[in-house]
Amino acid sequence: MEIIKNMDRLHSDSRIIIENGRKTAYHAVNSSMVKTYWELGHLIVEEEHLGKERAEYSNCFHQSIFCICLLKIN
Repeated sequence: MEIIKNMDRLHSDSRIIIENGRKTAYHAVNSSMVKTYWELGHLIVEEEHLGKERAEYSNCFHQSIFCICLLKIN
């Protein structure tokens, strides 16, 4: 009977460890994705502005770079 209790506890503790690991991994990946997309957005805005105070939104640079990125990712 003691062996069964120990196995149940081992199983329960293992599930908790795995669940915590998954949560940690999820948060790390999510943070990395947010940082990546923020940096990409910053790069695009800097390129659109070309050193000016405001960007000329008549050009389609941001749409083009977005399409290129999607094609390369997929």
